[in-house]
Amino acid sequence: MMGGSVMVFSMQKITFLAIVTLLTACAQNPATGGSMFTLVSQQQELAIGQASANYDLKTFGMYRPQSPITRYVTNLCDRLWNVSEMAGRPNQCILLDNPEFNATATPGYITVYRGLLPYVSSEAELAAVLGHEAGHNNARHIAQRQTAHTLLNTAILVGVIAAGQQGASQQAVDGGVQAAQQIGRAGLMTYSRANELEADALGQRYMERAGYDKRESVNMVRGMLAKTAYMRQLATALNGGEDPGDQRSIFSSHPATPDRIAQAAKLAGEPDGSVRLPAGITPATTQNDPQGRKRYLEMLDGTTFGPARKFGIAGKDYLALPRFRQLLALPQGFTLTHGGGEGPDPNRGWEKAEENPGYWQGAHPQSGTTFELELFQARQGINPGALMEQLFRPFEDGGLQKLQLGDTVAYTGALAEKWGGNKRIRAIGFSLPHQNAIGIITITFTNAQQQAAYEGGFLKAMQNSQTLTEGQADKYQPLVIKTFTAATGDSIVRHAQKVPTGALQDELFRALNNLQPNQTLQVGQVYKTIADPNR
Repeated sequence: MMGGSVMVFSMQKITFLAIVTLLTACAQNPATGGSMFTLVSQQQELAIGQASANYDLKTFGMYRPQSPITRYVTNLCDRLWNVSEMAGRPNQCILLDNPEFNATATPGYITVYRGLLPYVSSEAELAAVLGHEAGHNNARHIAQRQTAHTLLNTAILVGVIAAGQQGASQQAVDGGVQAAQQIGRAGLMTYSRANELEADALGQRYMERAGYDKRESVNMVRGMLAKTAYMRQLATALNGGEDPGDQRSIFSSHPATPDRIAQAAKLAGEPDGSVRLPAGITPATTQNDPQGRKRYLEMLDGTTFGPARKFGIAGKDYLALPRFRQLLALPQGFTLTHGGGEGPDPNRGWEKAEENPGYWQGAHPQSGTTFELELFQARQGINPGALMEQLFRPFEDGGLQKLQLGDTVAYTGALAEKWGGNKRIRAIGFSLPHQNAIGIITITFTNAQQQAAYEGGFLKAMQNSQTLTEGQADKYQPLVIKTFTAATGDSIVRHAQKVPTGALQDELFRALNNLQPNQTLQVGQVYKTIADPNR
């Protein structure tokens, strides 16, 4: 009883202090000049930004810190920041070695993910991204979000205590406290729609001040939408051909929505390739390259595409795992994507972030067949067969059988989907002794007929897998972005066929170059594609 009284008294005191703070928490918004309500000081904001940057750098690291593309991105970022309202305050620009399609802003930092760059087509478009991120920081959106969720958190806690005083169980009170904490954490994960639209408008302001045509921000947002559409197609393929429905945007903190495109066009006008600058502004681009397209693509050429090398390299008909000295051969028609690998996975025994290899998923859109590879830390006394028995048991067709993957002995078994339905699964387990690991492959077929039609070809292709020598493994390098100038007779189909993925090549090529369905290649224009240095 005494403990409950102390808790109620403490919460009453917290509530009183919160009310006093609310009455005095007003500040000027640096971007708009108006007053804003905030419970977060600029010192607290910087601490949030520092913690976020430290996590990102520890987990992913900077992308080739001394490379021309890194210097190019950070210099452009600095130029946009230096024309903003908070130019005199510290801000660090980071190009992160993260393959995701994203860029983020936290107080004191603007972070560009490497995976964003292939889907940007000009310096002006990149300036729009960086200006948008500067807008988030100048408008102090982190402080506003944190304040809103602190108020909500406080209201929930007051309600929880009131419920406790009225006889609610301790379990219910504890659940309410945990819910408030989760809401507070979730509040820092996404910007509001109003935040996004305001950052877009501010980004256009900074673009114009820096000498760029702000109309190019419309192309930037349309590029985001094109990338999102491609990822929706990939998600459908990975889901066995079934549309997974609305997914969290791949640009999760900056969703590309029609209203953002409409606002960008309303504020700036539709881009027409010409140059329109405010009086007194010196153009940031040369006359023969008004939006910096050629310069940007020259810098982008040779940049890594896809996950970092330590996680593996997916080609048109193979998956190379250089760290594990393993090359897995795959049948034609599969496209692969990497997931995870950003932090420790205690369920798999990967204790350090840099040692967590994540997982690979693949899809064969023509048949609806999907593929997944998970890597497990080998534990004492556990071999691939024993691990598969733990994960999948019972197997059908006589249980586990041996399968030769090149010079590696593997175990395989067939089973039905655990949760019912018609899907059929072929599981394959094999050792990766050079990293004391076990690989488990699951191939999922839409039904027994599809399994009968495609399983034999899949297993036959996989028998061409091989264990690599150290020298062979060292030669495998990640896919890279390459540029080319369209010539007479060039077509999207011709160049898409060269993209080193087994499927969705046309869709990926169009997303890379923000090409709409009715668009074709223009002679003399520079475009992006993907090259495989291992083939």
